[in-house]
Amino acid sequence: MKQGIIATDVGNILLIAFVLSLVLSTLLILHNRAITFALLSAFGYKPKIMPAEEDMDEDAQMSDHVIICGFGETGKNFNRMLRGTGVQVMAIDVDPQQVEDALRNGCSAMYGDSTSLKTLKSAGLDKARALILTFDDYAQSMKIVHKVRSELPELPIIVRVHHIHNVEDLMMMGATMVFADGLVGANAATRQDIMQAMKIPEERQHAGERVS
Repeated sequence: MKQGIIATDVGNILLIAFVLSLVLSTLLILHNRAITFALLSAFGYKPKIMPAEEDMDEDAQMSDHVIICGFGETGKNFNRMLRGTGVQVMAIDVDPQQVEDALRNGCSAMYGDSTSLKTLKSAGLDKARALILTFDDYAQSMKIVHKVRSELPELPIIVRVHHIHNVEDLMMMGATMVFADGLVGANAATRQDIMQAMKIPEERQHAGERVS
């Protein structure tokens, strides 16, 4: 190096390390899902999770189901609401533990990024009855609504938000229904509206568990 600040040999090593770090970072970003499953398997954790990039056989693809993006407390509440209605649920989450919870609760489940149309289509978006977004991240929800609405103008999209002032923006973006935290369980009429938005026949709506 100039002025002898860093020896040439040391500089070459640092340059090589920098280039390798860029290459490895790119590989980690592109293949993070596969790496996650490999590491989980290496530590003896082998969830029966459908990776988002895995192609499903045509006969095995779901249809007329509800896709729940995010299987935290709100996602679990929606699953309980739908239980007994005969509607299948596909849960998508980036947390392997939440995916395991979804499987234990009788859902089909995928590990993946719901902001990706590829992931949503792997979950049967084109044949789904409705899409439910339960994220804490308002910007993320806006991004998904925009992508999905441009592809499927008629699909019911139900979105949960933390703040009531976000409702109007999401509705303008194309959401079918937006509700703020607490309204699903606290208001029976809202629950009925959600069931109707998902196009569940009235005679089957009361079979679903009331969300608490």
